[in-house]
Amino acid sequence: MLRGAAASLHAALASVENDAAELRRALRKSRRREQLRAAALVLPLFVFLAACSEELLARQDVRVRGRILSVVEASDEVGRSCEPLRRSAAPGTVIEELRLATGARHGAFFQPRSAWLDPVARWAAGGTP
Repeated sequence: MLRGAAASLHAALASVENDAAELRRALRKSRRREQLRAAALVLPLFVFLAACSEELLARQDVRVRGRILSVVEASDEVGRSCEPLRRSAAPGTVIEELRLATGARHGAFFQPRSAWLDPVARWAAGGTP
């Protein structure tokens, strides 16, 4: 009888721990949204379209600041992920990256396409890409 009660108690505790973990994840996500909205009000806004080349990322004197959306095309051989810029970014900088897969290589940004234009518009309006 005690084993059954202990097993029930253990199961209930595991359920409470799972609920607490879900609440912590939801809170972190909510805080992240609040941080992005607050940053949108005070930080300068930038959108990098396939802008991070190997040469740029190799430079030691590049330090970004502001609310930055980097948009890269998976098939692009020129534009790279701007993720390495996070290491040298000024405090308070918000960097998000959107990776497209249009197959148009660097030409993905030569014409307005909804694949990148819509997320950029949402970013400019203070939302997420």
